[in-house]
Order: sequence, then structure tokens, then C-alpha cells
Amino acid sequence: MILVVADDLSGAAELAGIAFAHGLTAEVQTELQPRTEAQVICLDTDTRRLEPEAAAAGLRKLARRIKAAAPEFIFKKTDSVLRGNIGAELGVLLEITARVRAIFVPANPSRGRTIRGGEYWIGNTPLHKTDFARDPQHPSTTATVAVRLGNDPAITIPDATTEVDVLTAARACDDLVLPAGAGDFFAALLETRGHAAMPAEITTAAGPALFVCGSLTAWGRGRSSQCETHGVPVCAMPAELFGQSEHPAALHAWVRSACAAMGEHGAVMLAIGRMKAVERAPLLEARLAQAMAMVLAQMDVARLLLEGGATASAALRRLKWSRLSAVDLAAVDLPGLRMAEDGPRVFIKPGSYDWPDSVWPGEEN
Repeated sequence: MILVVADDLSGAAELAGIAFAHGLTAEVQTELQPRTEAQVICLDTDTRRLEPEAAAAGLRKLARRIKAAAPEFIFKKTDSVLRGNIGAELGVLLEITARVRAIFVPANPSRGRTIRGGEYWIGNTPLHKTDFARDPQHPSTTATVAVRLGNDPAITIPDATTEVDVLTAARACDDLVLPAGAGDFFAALLETRGHAAMPAEITTAAGPALFVCGSLTAWGRGRSSQCETHGVPVCAMPAELFGQSEHPAALHAWVRSACAAMGEHGAVMLAIGRMKAVERAPLLEARLAQAMAMVLAQMDVARLLLEGGATASAALRRLKWSRLSAVDLAAVDLPGLRMAEDGPRVFIKPGSYDWPDSVWPGEEN
């Protein structure tokens, strides 16, 4: 069994998709359950939004269970644009796995995200000059990866501008190394261990779809206009629900409008609907998840599409789903996940990437 330790749910889902695309059975778990027939477990520790000390403490609590699971190897999935408590979490995992050093490759050259001269670039722009400089929780203040991680000498950060660079880094990983980083690096590690990528069979859109977006990044990238292009109505959170008061009447009216839109169009997006940082983000995500659960209870939903790790985590907590199996692919790194045979297929992705064409209504075979 291969164990992926991710700090948010969208990252765990992304790597489950990559594993599935390499011919491996994969599960996304929010609580470590190593007694499984799955060849890959992608565990969401939900530590990205914690303070570094709390994130480290959370991983230490998992240490005994990780050791007891005796995985073939452990991969630390981090955010591809360096958000979260990366240095603290890598330090803990090095400690509990008795690895001498980590090789850290957060670059995704397949998506134009590279490391050159130790600096992180998105296309031709250094990280700290992109929109991620204004991230409300983890603003990028430097493009120098080592500085972002606290200049830890136990963490090696190779340049990675091409697929060959990433593969070279993967080949340098032995039993004394903790590999960490983004999806391209994980895929390269699977290749070096004999798990070749399989011809991808992409499953296109079919059945009523409920999109759920709580990601400020996604909203800033124009998700509302993309929905309009694809004929998906957007039902944004009413202003009354942005405060601490519950306003049940506003919640029920919001859900009714979403159900009506889905009944008419076969798809709808529930969204927080703000581009600027908001106070009480966990409260708003919980209300978004509550509205989602109410729509699911009233409508026949075949596909549930969750955008943003925090949004997805709140949604699965609301549904009490802690273990989902990869059953198909909407893209190489976007698996269709399922809790039960009669449940909806669940798709989870980071807010910083767009939905592939395959998920939008009107893209059926």
C-alpha cells in the first residue's frame, strides 16, 4: 500500500486520480483506515488552515497509525503554490518516518508551474507577483522556495522545468528519502516504481449535476461567467447568511431556488459568491455545505462537483463521508469518487485550476 499524506481534500483527490490513471486502485480518506484492499490511500489531514504548531501536532497524533500501516512508501502531498504549513509538516514526517532528507518538488511543469534557480514560476511570472500574493490565508511573499520552507537543510529542492527534471528527481528517491510535492512528482514516482500511466478513459458529463464553489480563487478566475457559458445557473449565498445569525428563511429560499434551477436546467452551482476575503470563512463553508446537503436530499443528483479543499472538506463532514473510492476519471488528475454504489459520483478539485470540459453539461458522448 502507498500512503499519500495531503493537507487538504482537493490535493488528496488529485493524487487518487493520478494513481487511478496509473492502473492502481485508490481511496480518498479523511480518517486513516489502512485495512483496505486499495493499493493507494490518499489521506486528507485537513491541516492547511491550522497554525504550524497545530498542524505538526496533528501529524504527530497520526504517527503510530502510519507506522502500524507499514506503507510501501509515503508521499507528502503539498499545495502546488506553496500554501500551508509545508516546512512544519515535512519536519514531522521526516521525524516519524526516520528519513534522512526530503526531496521536494512542488512544480507541475505540465501546468506551466516550474522551479528555476530555486524560484517558483507560474508561466513567466514569479509566484509572489501572481494573484497568490493576495491569498487571504497564505499570501505568497517570495518566489524562493527554500525561504518559504524556512531554509531547512534537510529539504532538497531541485529545479524542475520539464518532465525530465521531475523524473530525474523521482529516480533520486531511495529508502532514506521522503518524497514530497505536487502531482507531477507523484506521477513520476509511480513511473519509476513500475506503474506506467494507462491510456486514460475519460468519462464525460452525464446526469444532474450539483456544483459547489466556496473558493475565492476560483471565483476570482471567473467561475460565474464560465457557468453562464455552459448553461449552469449560479445560486449565490444570500447576504443574510454572511453574518453570524442563522436566518433559516434565507437558507430555505436559497435552497428552493437552487432546486428549481436544477429541475429546469439539469445543473446548478451553489456558491459563496465573493471575490474578496470574508470573515468567518469556516462558518460560510459550513452553511454552503448545509445548503448542498439540503439540495441532495430533495433532488436526484448524479454528480457532485466540489471546488476548493476547504469547501470539499466541509461538504464531506456534513455528509459524514470519510472514505471514497476512485471509480473513473473526468481528467487524468480528476477522479470520480464514490461513497456507495447508489450515491452520486463526487469530483473534487483545487480552486486554482479550472474544471475540465468533460464535466460541463452538454459534453456528453
